[in-house]
Amino acid sequence: MLSRRRFTLLLSSLFASLAAPWSISTQALKRSPISTDAIAGLKSKISGEVIVEGQEDYESWRRNMAWQFRKTSRRPQLMVQAKSSQDVVTAVKFANENSLKLSVRTGGHSWVHSSIREGGMLVDLRHFKDIQIDSNNHTAVVGPANTSRELANALQKEGLAFPVAHCSTVALGGYLLGGGQAWNGESWGGAACNSISALEVVNAQGELFRVDENEHSDLFWAAKGAGPGFPGVVTAYHLKLYPLPQAIHMNTYIWPLTDTLIVSDWLAKVAEELSEKVEVLMFLSGLPEPINGVDKVVIISAVAFADSNEEAASLLTPLASAQKLSTALVVEELTPVTFSSLFDLVDRSFFPCRAAADTFWFDQSMKVVMEDFVEHFASAPSPYSTVLCEVKPRAAKMDNSAYSMRRSTYLSPYAFWLKEEDDEINLQWMKKTQEILAPLSIGHYVNEADLEISPERSERSFSKESWQGIKEVQTRYDPKGLFHGYLGQ
Repeated sequence: MLSRRRFTLLLSSLFASLAAPWSISTQALKRSPISTDAIAGLKSKISGEVIVEGQEDYESWRRNMAWQFRKTSRRPQLMVQAKSSQDVVTAVKFANENSLKLSVRTGGHSWVHSSIREGGMLVDLRHFKDIQIDSNNHTAVVGPANTSRELANALQKEGLAFPVAHCSTVALGGYLLGGGQAWNGESWGGAACNSISALEVVNAQGELFRVDENEHSDLFWAAKGAGPGFPGVVTAYHLKLYPLPQAIHMNTYIWPLTDTLIVSDWLAKVAEELSEKVEVLMFLSGLPEPINGVDKVVIISAVAFADSNEEAASLLTPLASAQKLSTALVVEELTPVTFSSLFDLVDRSFFPCRAAADTFWFDQSMKVVMEDFVEHFASAPSPYSTVLCEVKPRAAKMDNSAYSMRRSTYLSPYAFWLKEEDDEINLQWMKKTQEILAPLSIGHYVNEADLEISPERSERSFSKESWQGIKEVQTRYDPKGLFHGYLGQ
């Protein structure tokens, strides 16, 4: 059995798979010349910073747009760090006047660096962090740069909550636009984007207006899941809030990797018995240090979001059968946790490292998917690599949103390693991972999929109807193609 310290460190490495790593790519585009006078005019109208390619501190700004060691080589011609909605309006109009393609950054957590493009303008919204909470009506108006932890902490003081991202550093902007797989998401409306009631948007013509189910309803639909394909800049979100769960408890079970098929089969059955208030995650993980000679494991982690200790215990009761599968390496049950401690488990995993990742949805059962994959995972060259797995036994909650790609089984493989000289062997392992899983897969989760691997990747992140709808919204609201859109397209 593990000591509590080693157990905590192990969980930290496992929860790393809930956050997004990164990739490197360059998309060559024609670069539009910008006069010195035009740049000077823009700077005089912007309250924030304007950083132009070629100036002394450009490279440090560009590299700091993403926190990881593997930096993309794509280079915007200029970056506008806006501080107000008027700054955004000014930037969009400038992009139109100077024939510049435009991308938007809120937190820089996209592992394919969707906001960092070759050429054009990058609008950086990092200063958009206002939070206005209406406790009586369970609503809030928040800036897109607020992180999961910042929003959760502010809401907790009011006894409220929102389906925030698993990783505390994920900003709301890209998270909600891509759908948002959330803590307690099944209980709170499915995807997090379903809890958006309205948005404030700057369109491709530089006009600021409100968007909701009655006003510009087609753009509102696209804002709930279209991700990098959304043709506008969201400057504020109006959100529906929920009562804060008063008793959050977690069960964790760990077995040798050789038990994966047994565990997968059991998970599919027990998931049908569990309440929507229980979030169950399965991991395949390597161990930096073996446990009783075992260096690859399968883990089940279940979190109950309840209103009392008694309810939490009842919600987690179906998981008690986990101990009967075989001799477990670790059993931890009814451990009290909070949103903050769940974030901490994820955040401890973000030691400086290098990574590659992808996402896959399947109609097949978890056991069937694992039959073709588990042996390959055992060959992972890095002990830090992991795979996040989920079973979704209930029908998806789409709620009139562009978010539409969800199936019964989900896998998100992540390769994490430390040294640049190990890039090739780990990238080759990830490439083989994609080759094994792709033939079985129905589609991808747009927020973390490897969109650069082929032009079809973005399209396969949506239903056919949603993809057509997104294209129609792009044509209607961005007829000249101001926004970069999806990588690989």
